[in-house]
Amino acid sequence: MSAVLLCERFSFYLLVSLFVLYLNEHFGITEGSAAKYFGYFIGISYFAPILGGALADRHLGYIRSAVIGTLFLALGYFLLGTHARPGFLLGLIAIATGQGLFKPSAMTIISNLYAPSDLRRDSAYSIAYLCSNLGALLSPIVGEALLSRAGGLGAFSAAGVVQLVGSLILLGYRNALIEQRQSAAAGPATPQPVSIASPRERAQALTILSMSMMAFWLVYNQLNSTLLFWARDSTNRLLFNYEIPVPYFAAIPSVLVITVTPILLKILASLRKINAEPGTPIKLILGMVMAATSYLVLVVAAHFAGGHRVSMLWLLGCFFFMNIAELLVSPMGVSLVSRIAPREKVALLMGLWFLSIAAGNVLSGQISSLWSKIPHEHFFGLQVVISLLGTAVLVTQLRRLRGALPSTG
Repeated sequence: MSAVLLCERFSFYLLVSLFVLYLNEHFGITEGSAAKYFGYFIGISYFAPILGGALADRHLGYIRSAVIGTLFLALGYFLLGTHARPGFLLGLIAIATGQGLFKPSAMTIISNLYAPSDLRRDSAYSIAYLCSNLGALLSPIVGEALLSRAGGLGAFSAAGVVQLVGSLILLGYRNALIEQRQSAAAGPATPQPVSIASPRERAQALTILSMSMMAFWLVYNQLNSTLLFWARDSTNRLLFNYEIPVPYFAAIPSVLVITVTPILLKILASLRKINAEPGTPIKLILGMVMAATSYLVLVVAAHFAGGHRVSMLWLLGCFFFMNIAELLVSPMGVSLVSRIAPREKVALLMGLWFLSIAAGNVLSGQISSLWSKIPHEHFFGLQVVISLLGTAVLVTQLRRLRGALPSTG
């Protein structure tokens, strides 16, 4: 599954790295509107998994749903290269449909590879997240190179081809995934505390989690919209007399994920050995604090910029703290949902998790429209406030989140 996720993320982040710049430079759409449309697209892409998760749970099955999703994704990427607005719009619709079918099923397939009490599940999601970012690392570089040499047709067609490779890998290993799922379901399980929370208490915990995660994804999504404009217009991108292309900055978070993930996993493993590893809710709180810190760096940079370009080290500092936040929030959040949700409804509730991402991204698009209307210092300060509000939700509801977990959080 990690190879499939690598292909899917490569294609998706190729589009993400070019989206706002392509709308602005190819279709002549203003910066604020391009960022807003980006938020809408990402929001719809993460809303669709609610419907896709329900279809997978009740009718299609997880592997079939994932395969169909990858085919929709490939079709969408090929349509994006038609150079016409109607074709581009149809491509986005196909991609959103593919995301809806693929994402919840892919996460559920990984969950089903392990017995319900298997403590390796957190690490499995972190490894899958690492492989996803390997794809996201390469895509902005490839996308920029192809866009400058072969136009949108070449760049988006490459995304479609890689996505088809992912479809073939998933089909080729279909039987192996089924066998492993059956083995995990039938094999002996290590005893583990069982949650005494009622279904209502679990639902409340998931609602709390979704509210805080909405705030996280709202600020995180700026990395692929307004922060690219900041890189283009307010950052000194010269490195040894070479000007770094703006889309390359979209690859920096993935570089950091690949670099930092093994270190973070090693630290957590060491803490686990001495029974000092923080529970999942605490990891989420730390992640939200890191998100606030990342934008605090840019508040300082914008304050002292004085209308001039600033060193790219400020942007790299923002990416570094946001990367730590992402590693503490995204894979841990998915793991927490898989632990709280009843086994027969995992894909549906994964869809609800993606709904919080959808809402955050739609709101992010609305917030992005302020980019050209208020001072950048104030814009970044707003992201700090939003991050701290999400942190406050988690802190005040920590006991309720812990009570819904099947093991001590």
